[in-house]
Amino acid sequence: MALIRSSLLSDITGSIGGTTYARARGGSYARNRTVPINPKTQNQDYVRGMFGTVSSMYSDLSSEVIGQWQAWASQLRVHNRLGEEYTPSAKQAYVMSGVNLMQVGLSPLTVAPTATDGPAFDIGKLAIVAEQDSNQLSTLTYTDLSGQVLAQGAIAQIRFSPPQIAARGQSYRNQVRGSMQSIPGHTTFGTPFNALALAQGLFGGGVPVRALSGQVIVSGIRLVRTDNGLASNWLYKTVEIVNT
Repeated sequence: MALIRSSLLSDITGSIGGTTYARARGGSYARNRTVPINPKTQNQDYVRGMFGTVSSMYSDLSSEVIGQWQAWASQLRVHNRLGEEYTPSAKQAYVMSGVNLMQVGLSPLTVAPTATDGPAFDIGKLAIVAEQDSNQLSTLTYTDLSGQVLAQGAIAQIRFSPPQIAARGQSYRNQVRGSMQSIPGHTTFGTPFNALALAQGLFGGGVPVRALSGQVIVSGIRLVRTDNGLASNWLYKTVEIVNT
């Protein structure tokens, strides 16, 4: 899907040939015309369930509380796919905050938060080590080198790919981002954290995962603030697997 900025095309809606044009709060966009499908993967149901739950919760809010969320949302600046800023509606802000919190195991807020800043961190300060022993993944360890990776009051969320052969020009980031089931949970990284058990659960059915030296694992990390549900951008790091 692509966003459009054109005086000629910005008002088009509907389908022409194989392309469908539409408009949303973040701008006009075009996508391939497809026959609707309704996949029933476990992750699809999980994500849809969260959006449905938080949307229902918003509908149950009083007009006074909705007014508070409107005031908070008016102070936010989120970005569309072109990197352009726009102000979300109160419902968009509420759902965004609530779903982010649910993904890290917390309950959506009822009363609107006051803080409008999202968390940020330097992924260069996070060391990730992937090791193999006897052709099996033996460690996948995340270590905060500076003590400042996590902002105060934030939770780190991680996702990662299975071990794979490095290939020039391959979009590892898209592979990890598109594989939502590879969001195994969250941790604070207050001490080195070994995600080996999570990797085995995701890619080995609970048993050791095959891995070879020279293969890579791609990991995505983001932070979610617990007091307002705002999240940082996903940042990605590619790690080469080495011998134990």
